[in-house]
Amino acid sequence: MRRDVRAHRPRPGQFVMVAAVAFLPATALAERPGGDGGGEAARMETPRVDGAIRGRVFEEDGSTPIAGAQVIVVGTRLGAMSAADGTFIIRGVTAGTVQVRALRLGYQPVITAVTVPDGGEATADFRLVRSAIQLEAVVTTATGEQSRKSVGNVVASVKVDSLVGTMPLTSVNDVLTARTSGVQVQLGSGQTGSAPSIRIRGVNSLSLSNEPLIIVDGVRADNSPAPGNFSTQRINRFTSFNPEDVESIDIIKGPSAAALYGTAAANGVVVIKTKRGRVGRTEWRANFEGGQVSQPATFFDNYRSWGRNLVNGTPTAAAVLCRVSDASLGRCVVDSLTTFNPLSNPETTPFASQPRYNYGVSTSGGNEKLRFFISADREDEIGPYEMPASEIARLTTLRGTRPRPGQIHPNQLGQTSVRGNFNLGLAPNLELAVTTGYSDRTLNSLFDGGFFAGLSFQSYFAPGFR
Repeated sequence: MRRDVRAHRPRPGQFVMVAAVAFLPATALAERPGGDGGGEAARMETPRVDGAIRGRVFEEDGSTPIAGAQVIVVGTRLGAMSAADGTFIIRGVTAGTVQVRALRLGYQPVITAVTVPDGGEATADFRLVRSAIQLEAVVTTATGEQSRKSVGNVVASVKVDSLVGTMPLTSVNDVLTARTSGVQVQLGSGQTGSAPSIRIRGVNSLSLSNEPLIIVDGVRADNSPAPGNFSTQRINRFTSFNPEDVESIDIIKGPSAAALYGTAAANGVVVIKTKRGRVGRTEWRANFEGGQVSQPATFFDNYRSWGRNLVNGTPTAAAVLCRVSDASLGRCVVDSLTTFNPLSNPETTPFASQPRYNYGVSTSGGNEKLRFFISADREDEIGPYEMPASEIARLTTLRGTRPRPGQIHPNQLGQTSVRGNFNLGLAPNLELAVTTGYSDRTLNSLFDGGFFAGLSFQSYFAPGFR
């Protein structure tokens, strides 16, 4: 029994031999002897030792260091951040030729090839060129300013401050005209002070108003027709906003607008954000605009046919008005035609070019404690209507006094606007924003349509003679 146990017990020499073989260095295992001395020797390559990359990051001039630049080895996770003096070092880089990239916000990235020696260091210096970048867009909603990518609603933004200096804008309506898809600005007759109709994604109701909701600096603005308006033109307070005071306009479209502003926003929302002061030196800006308001339309002439009555087929001697209907029935024969256009004749036309002026001044600035924006604006405009000189003379003779200026020029607009926006820093995380605006608007509009057989009636049914 003991003999069998000794036969299966491992020998101590075996354990020593196996352990010795397992821990032999690689150089000892690389040589394999042959049986007759003619064996071949196989040698393993010596592994490379990792190196490092050291350098500095400068601006384009080569003397100003850039701190916080990321320097990474392309295709690996190896990298480093440049220090205040622009220096960096990347360790553990595999020996050989590698691509190294340096990038920093506000600069163009640069890639260069570097050869890292075995166990040594390579030098790589970078010069970055400044580049303009587009900051993330911000939109204004009922819950405040938010990042555009975090808003699920359909929002279109119009930067008004970038348009004011490049094109003439007489009102906020001109800003919205042909600026964004899905928004239609239906212009009126062109009378001074008239307001167009705004349609966002078409007509939503056949009986109710289709005008959008107007929000100015978080406060709902009245967009209903102005009281006391007896003309046929649409007049509201939306045209009283000065484009010089507006920074941006955001348009919220579709049913999603109701989730932010309620059912009143079923026709869309126009969010107006006025300008505010910025930290820095005080800036002053003055604007002046002058021009003429005219009527460029062409009106058709009115005609009258004249002739003589037919008696037993023979024309009479007296000249009479022979209408086309009477001539077709054989009651008269047309022998002449007269024409007259009361809207184009210099002696009877009610249209004339009139002046328009707009001038204002604004200032903005402040510091971390108080930021301000203050503006004042004055607008004077006379519509393209003027009482004919012959009618002025007739009324002066009839009344004994000359007609009043408001009767000679029945369409006039005078408006004074003042705005003050203030931001007061009460604490590092608390700010008080004050938005104020005042507008004094005087508008005289003329009658038209079927009230007293006005201009439209005269253009179609006036006689073809004076």
